[in-house]
Amino acid sequence: VVSRQSSGSSGINAEYGQSNVISTTTTLSPFANENRISTLGSPRYMVQEISSTVVTHKRFLLTGLNNCKHETKERMKIMIKQLGGEYIECPNFVERCTHIVLGKPNTGEKYMGGLMTGKWLLKTEYVEDSYAEGYWLEEEAYEWTKDAVERLNPETDQELAKLASSARRCRLRYNAEGPFHGWTASILSNHPRRLECYERK
Repeated sequence: VVSRQSSGSSGINAEYGQSNVISTTTTLSPFANENRISTLGSPRYMVQEISSTVVTHKRFLLTGLNNCKHETKERMKIMIKQLGGEYIECPNFVERCTHIVLGKPNTGEKYMGGLMTGKWLLKTEYVEDSYAEGYWLEEEAYEWTKDAVERLNPETDQELAKLASSARRCRLRYNAEGPFHGWTASILSNHPRRLECYERK
């Protein structure tokens, strides 16, 4: 990987309300052959360089991609990194992430953790389309919503649709304390293995 960075304007990222350094990054794919990213299999990806002003604070978790091929997940990781984002390799929810990309809304830890902490919960097309353009696109068009889930499958379970409809609402209403601040909870179960998911070693 060849990377070149230079200082950019700090005013570009006003919509995110953050003061992280903005940089211009030029990157070549580790899979490039004569400067062509042929392994991604589309003329849209046959580029010599990706050069864009990127927000350096985007940190991604992936989840709900069990039906995707291993190559698809690996390609997603590469695209995130080449666009200047950080991919977090972890089976659990990590609070420092800023974006969670998933195949569809679910009741897994990462999605539910993202809901409760106001993260961006996005479709996989967000990363793919951003990579095709060479810079990060606006997230809202790719946010999971009830309509997006029902378009994916008109027979979607209504509980799943409700989960999807909560993504934007939780993100917009989130504050630093979170919805369960100050709570003390007890989890009752006779099955030790079911309790393992609540433990962090």
